[in-house]
Amino acid sequence: MISPRAPRRGFPWQDTLAHEITHLLLARGSADRAPLWLQEGIAKREETRWRAPRFLDKTPPAQEVAFNAWRDGKSVGITQLGASIAMLPSAEAASIAYAEVTSFMEFWIQENGGSQALGLLLRELAVTKDDDAAIRSVSGYGIEEWELIWRTSLNEKYEQMDEQLSLEEEAVENAGPREVRRYRRLGELLTLFAQVKEARELVAPELDRAPHVAGLRFIAARAALLAEADDAQDLLGDELGLSRAEPAWLALKARPEFRQTSDDKYQKMEEQAVGIDPYLPVVACDGQIDPRLFPRPPETVGSVGHSLSQEFLDALSPLCRAALERPLREAF
Repeated sequence: MISPRAPRRGFPWQDTLAHEITHLLLARGSADRAPLWLQEGIAKREETRWRAPRFLDKTPPAQEVAFNAWRDGKSVGITQLGASIAMLPSAEAASIAYAEVTSFMEFWIQENGGSQALGLLLRELAVTKDDDAAIRSVSGYGIEEWELIWRTSLNEKYEQMDEQLSLEEEAVENAGPREVRRYRRLGELLTLFAQVKEARELVAPELDRAPHVAGLRFIAARAALLAEADDAQDLLGDELGLSRAEPAWLALKARPEFRQTSDDKYQKMEEQAVGIDPYLPVVACDGQIDPRLFPRPPETVGSVGHSLSQEFLDALSPLCRAALERPLREAF
């Protein structure tokens, strides 16, 4: 396990820990003979089952990713993972491989009566000559046959997708990944150097072309807050249509003045943000903007942040204080 502070925007460290513990359990349960497709498929399945569902879990669904990869000729295959998914040639291939083995194992467990079938399969793996013989002993079919049955099921589910919806989505002129990265970075830099009005004016118009990017929405809303504009909540938007869970967006959305209902949805957002990037100041400090960013004394503009008094730090929560005592990690 690496620190969630190591990647620039954190990672789901709690789920990763559950994932790795599952690998250990599978190795123990199968006398260390569980094949890679079973190891990764079950570890991905179990990594979120220890907790209640969270915002944007399983988005997009593994079944949909697996079907699209097969349709587009990008499928990796259940038994073609090599020595490790990490050694596949690209991040896209790894993402497809995870989706395929997750979908396959979920389908196999469902078709064979639930989790008891998995326990039987692990015991068979410990004593039979290979994984094909083990899965055949438990379920009556070998791996290739089960893969064919699984793919047939995916085709039946997804081949009748609404074509009109696809045409409508293609007609929208969305900002591409490179444009999104450019505006996000420029917004970060402008905020870092206290040009918050300019950051808002730059990023806000682009939200119509990238409404699904939570990180871009966070940058625009934060700039609006710092500039004391009255449209921060509108720029932050809601969870509908977002493509991924960004911890900064989740933390800002959970601020009391942005809450639209009194249910526990926002507490879950706070918990999810901590589960991705606990040392990001806006996450660690309950949605409050990093005080090292702005406002700053005029002589510090152009420098990378400024120090905070010990008296100020002592009044904060332990997690918030730990986040602010670390070097400023850019503006986002």
